[in-house]
Amino acid sequence: MAFFRKGPGADVPPESPALLFRDLRRDPSIKFLWGHQQQILDAFKAGFINQPDVALELPTGSGKTLVGLLVAEYRRRAEGLRSAFLCPTKQLAAQIHNASQRYGTQTVLLVGPQAQWSASDFTRYQRAQAVAVTTYSALFNTNPKLDDPELLICDDAHAADHFVGDLWTVRLKRDEHKEAFLALYRTVAPLLPEAIAGRIEHDAPAAGEVELISTIALLEHGRIRETLDAIVPSTDQKYAYSQIVDYLHACNFYVSASCFEIAPIVPPTRTHAPFARAKQRVYMSATLGDDGGLERSFGITKLSRLPIPEGWDKRGTGRRLILFPGLGVDKNDRLGPWDITHQILKERDRSLVLVPSGKGRGKALDRLKETHRLLGPSDIEHSLEPFTKDPGPVALVIANRFDGIDLPGDACRAMVIDGLPDAAGLHESYLVYRLGASALLRDRVRTRLTQALGRCTRDESDYAAVMVLGDDLLKWFSTKPNVRGMHPEIQAEIEFGFENSQDRSPEDFGYAVRLLLEQDPEWEQAETRIREIRNTATKVPDPEASSLAKSARLEVEYQYALWDNRLDDAIENATQALDVLSGGADLKAYRSFWHHQAAVAAYLAWKGGDQARRAMCLDQLNRASATSSGVRWLGRLQTALAVEVEAPAEPMAIQGWYQQISALLASWGLRGPKFKQKILEAEAQLADHTNSTSTEQALETLGLMLGFHAKRWPSQQGAPDGIWWIDDWMGFTFEAKFNAVNTEVSLDDLRQAVSHPSYARQEKVVPEGLPLQVVLCSEHARVHRDARGLAKESTQIHLSELKSLFSAVAMALERLRTSSVELDEEVASATAWRIYEERAVTPLDVARLLRNRPLTALP
Repeated sequence: MAFFRKGPGADVPPESPALLFRDLRRDPSIKFLWGHQQQILDAFKAGFINQPDVALELPTGSGKTLVGLLVAEYRRRAEGLRSAFLCPTKQLAAQIHNASQRYGTQTVLLVGPQAQWSASDFTRYQRAQAVAVTTYSALFNTNPKLDDPELLICDDAHAADHFVGDLWTVRLKRDEHKEAFLALYRTVAPLLPEAIAGRIEHDAPAAGEVELISTIALLEHGRIRETLDAIVPSTDQKYAYSQIVDYLHACNFYVSASCFEIAPIVPPTRTHAPFARAKQRVYMSATLGDDGGLERSFGITKLSRLPIPEGWDKRGTGRRLILFPGLGVDKNDRLGPWDITHQILKERDRSLVLVPSGKGRGKALDRLKETHRLLGPSDIEHSLEPFTKDPGPVALVIANRFDGIDLPGDACRAMVIDGLPDAAGLHESYLVYRLGASALLRDRVRTRLTQALGRCTRDESDYAAVMVLGDDLLKWFSTKPNVRGMHPEIQAEIEFGFENSQDRSPEDFGYAVRLLLEQDPEWEQAETRIREIRNTATKVPDPEASSLAKSARLEVEYQYALWDNRLDDAIENATQALDVLSGGADLKAYRSFWHHQAAVAAYLAWKGGDQARRAMCLDQLNRASATSSGVRWLGRLQTALAVEVEAPAEPMAIQGWYQQISALLASWGLRGPKFKQKILEAEAQLADHTNSTSTEQALETLGLMLGFHAKRWPSQQGAPDGIWWIDDWMGFTFEAKFNAVNTEVSLDDLRQAVSHPSYARQEKVVPEGLPLQVVLCSEHARVHRDARGLAKESTQIHLSELKSLFSAVAMALERLRTSSVELDEEVASATAWRIYEERAVTPLDVARLLRNRPLTALP
């Protein structure tokens, strides 16, 4: 027997990716390329093969994986390129590798610890004998073994931003790095707003509450590098810190009550050789977006886009029956949205539940634990079979992951999306919740939801039922500008879902699902209606998308210039980006962010010796403050840098106020009867003013309608009957005495009332330094002589005034609710303020009303 092997022989170079498909030794079930796949492959070969960054878009379930593998296999065989196919997760990488074996393309699976990779498999990749299928994290780390790919196929590119950005992101989480977190807090505490500092002190996180600590303030403070050098190397964040430690001036610093996050705005991927030196990078996604999001996610400036195949601009893949149980009506008031959904899931063998957070996952698990076997991400890390082979009933419950799970056919035909996947990470949270700059993230949210909706419909004949839960998600789908930017097929399914969810009984939802899943003849009527809506629908880009797309290149260049300390270039790019973003209210909040970034670059140049940049730094801070909705530290920072410059007025934080109203509208519903029910319920509580419980409930609801945080303490002695407050501005405590029999305000009444601010602070409800006004709700006409000493600390409001206030804000809220269906988030806060201003129910108006009648004015 001969000892020496003859070798595999050289691959015959194929003529094109499409023709290569014919020569592959495929599984018999893979018979041909779909027409749209051939169109994409031919277009790539004809005009895009030499472009360094190429993007292609195909709907979920339309065969995107095969297209990507054929591109990689073609270039490997034709040109001998070392090629890697990048996936978000190990499970998805295994799925791609298994699909490759059916297609007949040559791949090796390289996942898990690099030291444990098969030497034989890695050598096959290195010698361009096979395409490496791996994860983004395998490439984007400080010491990647996969260090010299020549072709990168970036699958699910829309979901890769955090996998890419994590290489340059330090996250110190309170629950994982407590000592480091608290040490860093002690260093930066003087720079934090009282609201955030108070929440850290009391370990009381609040959803969406996040702040940016300006790079300018950190550098003025001077101790940040010293502290980070001392605390980070002992944590698992030491590798990311090694990437940014010499570039802290080019990073942003975010803080919440549970996490510190330090990262550049855009990942500087040009500095990472394994990515930057590749001859070509191909980005694949079901929804690429129109606003430059992909460029920001990957730190690139020029992206060539393959045209979408003819017909796919209208037609989608598979059919979804999207239902909104929150719009259902249970006459017995027993079954809520999750109860209705649970009844449906109990009839299905396998169900997929997608939620945006670990907290949401915990709630879902608790609801399903009595009826389902429960699986999570660790159960499907290598394969979906633990779920797809389970006879059921089983539920796969996944948090913060809306793609990369392919469940075709009978593998799963029922799924739940519970909660809005809006902001991931503190940078996004700051833009959305603190600044209100949600235009930048609207396309990302659409993408996440599009991906989620397509998990169980993987080809044209597939079908599944989708239950949509959560007040915030219902509000998002009810807002027309959000939905208009989605694929027409999905628009039609959403509109059909609203038509057939409104005022339905709990039993109706289960019946509709059975019609779909049993493919009952009656379902054809539904198909006809969905196609009717689809044929009249058009995908409409956001009006601000074009400006955001043009700005993306300048934002990326700004980041690289700042990274390299080319400060004049950074200033130029920031100012050009601001020119592109100029215009109406839609981008006002995002302009505020970039005015601050321009100020950072100018500050660094000024402190580096260019005195001419001082005036620019101060001017940009002033502009940032003027275009923000009450980010008060911007004005303080400008004043601290230039004492001679008059401090700008510190407006109330309008964006925070609007977020409260927006949350209430989401809870009460932009559609359906719940809103009217809540208004009538509050009106009845206010009318029942002699009942202390009703009055407390009415005060709490009224405060929420006005945009305040509001709280009551049912049946607690010595507690206020209610408290309203807005962080960093002011608050009001209430003592209700509408049922009083005495005609004078007594000493005991006032002693109780004036103790309320201390009670609220002791309960850690409000920030420690927040001013609190004591308000007595009563019809008293006099103050007892013994109580006059305390009267100076309190004011009074009559029942008639509260009723008038309620009537006015109810009308304002009703008008805002009607308008919100058509409003972009960026203009919603300004519109809300204008509507409330017209009715004289803004917090400023409310403050004047509640301070209008000092008790000292009574005889």
